[in-house]
Amino acid sequence: MTNNLSQNSLSFPHAQALAGENALLKSQILELIQLEDSGNFVDTDSIIKNFLKKARILSKAEAAFFALPASAPGKLEIKIAPPNLDDVVRNVCAEFENGYDKWIASENELLSIAGFIVLPLIRRHRLIGVMGLKLNPAAPENVCELLSSFAKQAATTLENTLFHEKSFRRLLTLSNVFTFQRELGGQIDLEIILDKVLSLIRDGTSSVGAALHLLGESGNDFFMRRLQTNQGIIEFSPNLKLFDETVKKTMEKGDPEVFEFSQIGELLRPTAFQGSSGFSENILCVPIFNRQKIVGIVQVFGKSEKQQYSPEDFELVKLLSGQIAFFIESTQQFQSLRELFFQTIDSLIWAFESRDSFFKGHSRRVAEFANELGLKFIDSKKELDDLKLAAIIHDLGKFQLPLEILYKPSLLTLEEFEIVKKHPQLGEHYFETIGYLEQIRRIVRYHHERIDGGGYPEGLKGEKIPLASRILAIVDAFEAMTSMRPYRPPYSEEKALKELIKMAGTQFDSRLVEEFVKMKMPALLVSEKSEK
Repeated sequence: MTNNLSQNSLSFPHAQALAGENALLKSQILELIQLEDSGNFVDTDSIIKNFLKKARILSKAEAAFFALPASAPGKLEIKIAPPNLDDVVRNVCAEFENGYDKWIASENELLSIAGFIVLPLIRRHRLIGVMGLKLNPAAPENVCELLSSFAKQAATTLENTLFHEKSFRRLLTLSNVFTFQRELGGQIDLEIILDKVLSLIRDGTSSVGAALHLLGESGNDFFMRRLQTNQGIIEFSPNLKLFDETVKKTMEKGDPEVFEFSQIGELLRPTAFQGSSGFSENILCVPIFNRQKIVGIVQVFGKSEKQQYSPEDFELVKLLSGQIAFFIESTQQFQSLRELFFQTIDSLIWAFESRDSFFKGHSRRVAEFANELGLKFIDSKKELDDLKLAAIIHDLGKFQLPLEILYKPSLLTLEEFEIVKKHPQLGEHYFETIGYLEQIRRIVRYHHERIDGGGYPEGLKGEKIPLASRILAIVDAFEAMTSMRPYRPPYSEEKALKELIKMAGTQFDSRLVEEFVKMKMPALLVSEKSEK
């Protein structure tokens, strides 16, 4: 049976002799539950452990537990309890939950439940926590008055701690958002952007994972784009339609919504919680708007410690979803401009090269070879696009060379070759004022470096030469050897490939040469290896 125990019913008369002692003990209580001397707020778990320790000292209790309000109204989540009293504590909490409305209505009261004195910690008519103490005959005579005072002060301290902890987490998340925006100022790789946003969403909401659905080109269907969990990132094919109930209902309603995890798509269900435990099975879905039209859905799931998603989580995901919409639109606009830029540069180079038969089409063929070889070693679409553009413009600097050198029908002198060696730098200087072409300029600058360090302009060696420059060096040499030049007829493909093999490990990257030969003439590679 449960009884409602007020402070008066368990207190002895206030004898004059105890008055001074009570005042002293009350002041000691304030000191015992103060935060660290540094004035810094400690984490909630540390505060709770400190409360229990000090409460047991004050009351000489033989056991104690502490519970926090769960996300569901009137429910408790046990944070600390003696292992040998798990069932007892659960029963105490269950009985408290059954009389929740009554306990909350009678603030500042101590409760007696199943042999425990229960202290509801209440602030501003709101339950902050619940502490339970199993007393014994050694308890002080004025234990109820002490514990009542303790509960009031503990409630204030815990409320402040929770508030500061929550505010700190919020501030940290927003700080990460602002840092993220600054870091991505020049970022145009949408996949990197999406991964960073999903990571911020997961961290900010303390969730196992986040998934992103984007509207397809038809404008009617949503397609899974990315799934990020504590096991890593899964990138889905743009054509993979995973239109589950949560996405459908969120799209129809147009507002953030929380669903049971069982409603998530079948493909994600076994993947989402792999290697995870102790998380809620709710899923928060937030629509992504761009110009008042839904262009995507963010799904967040696996809130830590089985908590429910809060209004603050809703707002944070909405904020970051807005960033996704902004970056998608910006990236699409940027890609359109980039394609136009590529086409314009390609046309200009074609016009330059078309002035004579020796160089006509050289850059386009080099770009084709570079893309073909680059696909074997480069995963990023942006890096592959950078390689292709670098291949198109790699010889632009040659158009500043004297014509008598450029079309000389015999070998160059040392002085003339020194002039030719300037063309990579001359080419990169055309684009030095365009910030986002920095990587492309580096590829062009170093495409005549050698693996053994004997190249130009800086004599870089081995892997200090950018991968894209090493690729460009091979395909540029191959295309040049197989084309007519003023000083010699074209090589056959076989002869050109043999030259590449011969220079592998000195002028060219051996691994890249082997792959290129394998692409062009695999039988030759087998033949060369057998001869060795």
